[in-house]
Amino acid sequence: AEGEWLRRISLVSLVHYSGKNAVFLPPHKVLPLVSNCLGDARHYVQTAIGWVLREMGQVYPDEVAGYLEKHGSAMSAFAFSRAIERRSADNRARLREVRKAGLT
Repeated sequence: AEGEWLRRISLVSLVHYSGKNAVFLPPHKVLPLVSNCLGDARHYVQTAIGWVLREMGQVYPDEVAGYLEKHGSAMSAFAFSRAIERRSADNRARLREVRKAGLT
């Protein structure tokens, strides 16, 4: 989708509900769609990227952590911060270090 709101809803719609009742497609189907939007700098698209990764991380923590390790340096700081905000302090610190190393 090209429009900002179409891109946002295309990502957000990948999560049915949120929190404890969230239902997700498997990571191998969702993460490539997230990757397609990483280069889109528009605020609400970046918000959706962070939100989807954060919520998916509750159900698929290892898969999302691996994705963040590999693609974190390609993400906006805003999206990355949203994606890691519910992880443990140690995990957040480790992922920030991995992202920082990829930015240099």
